[in-house]
Amino acid sequence: MVNAPPPPISPNATPQLTEDLKARIRGASVLDLQLPDAFSARPDTKLVDALELAYERDYDHLTVISPERKLLGYLSIPSIRAKLDSGEIPNDENLKKLEVNDVMTRFVKKGEKRKFREITPETGLKKLFEFFEQEGENGEDFAVVTDGTSSGWVVGVVTRADLAGFLSRRPS
Repeated sequence: MVNAPPPPISPNATPQLTEDLKARIRGASVLDLQLPDAFSARPDTKLVDALELAYERDYDHLTVISPERKLLGYLSIPSIRAKLDSGEIPNDENLKKLEVNDVMTRFVKKGEKRKFREITPETGLKKLFEFFEQEGENGEDFAVVTDGTSSGWVVGVVTRADLAGFLSRRPS
């Protein structure tokens, strides 16, 4: 008897972590997703330059780091596009004056309610699923992947679409 192929997985939603899905991802980690290297911008980078680099690389998220390479936050390119379309961010000569710092989303500082949850290349995909299930309630559709050391260097960004692509290639 031939097994039916798994149902298609939407790149914008995290599927339910069923027993079948657990079996398909058993032993797999973020490293197995074969993510492209992260591209980071500094807060003083001109926004138009950061957007151009994101478009060239077809990235939806850019991490923002300090000169010391400390993770400060991120740019969500779809969110910025929406704000440009709505006029919330000026799409005129004033756009050229904006820096990444003016529109970036900052990660929560220590002592505040929501903590940054570390995802590393060694993080199992089951934990990544759990991250997306919990963070999805807060609207996050990506996770920053760090090197797992005390320096916390950014090595990549993983999205729900990356996870869906991996699952579509993984036999059931």
